[in-house]
Amino acid sequence: MKRQMRAVPVALAAAAVLGGACHKSPDAGLIVAAGHVEATEVLVSAKVAGTLESRAVDEGQTVGAGQELARIDTTDTRLALDAARADRAQAESELRLRLAGSRVEDVREARAQLARAEADLVGAQKD
Repeated sequence: MKRQMRAVPVALAAAAVLGGACHKSPDAGLIVAAGHVEATEVLVSAKVAGTLESRAVDEGQTVGAGQELARIDTTDTRLALDAARADRAQAESELRLRLAGSRVEDVREARAQLARAEADLVGAQKD
């Protein structure tokens, strides 16, 4: 009988430990730990492709949030934007010429060309 009495508390303790281990915590993804984290490699990429014009930091240098790391050459983007502006200006000029004494069809065509050129300009400005 004494042996059974000793077994009951041991069984209850084992059940409590197992029940506690199987119980889900409120946030299953939460990890609580103490220590030191060291990043040995960080991958950095730009939103746009291009040729690297300059690099403002060296390897291993500490950087802060928002700090410029490098500068990409914007010559191609600037040229595309200038070309889009020139196309828009040309379409606008043609529209004015046609409004000055052309047929209705010519005016509609010129307005459509101007709308396309303005859409291209907006796209170039976003790039």
